[in-house]
Amino acid sequence: MKPLLATAAIGCLIATAAALAGSVSTPFKVTIVRPPLAVTFSPASAKVPCDTKPGTVIATVKATGGNGNPVKPVLSGSTNFVLQGMNVVVAPAGVAAGDCPGKSEMVHVDATQ
Repeated sequence: MKPLLATAAIGCLIATAAALAGSVSTPFKVTIVRPPLAVTFSPASAKVPCDTKPGTVIATVKATGGNGNPVKPVLSGSTNFVLQGMNVVVAPAGVAAGDCPGKSEMVHVDATQ
């Protein structure tokens, strides 16, 4: 009878090893997102002489991220500068004499897609 018990124990070990082998799967949710739309200026800041000619490019607006559609920029915060495409340029009237010299302006660009 002792050999029979040993055989039963070995059979149990083999069955356990077989039960551990195999594969399992479980779902894993991945949500792919677009990077947020961001706007920067190149250069990040500028000094503009009072006699800078209208249309002179002061900075380029750079947009990154978003949904891949064209960016629609809107400039606010200044009458001395306007947007031409993606460029901040000196306004057609030039820099206002009352803003010379030394005035600092915060030019804002909002971008949508």
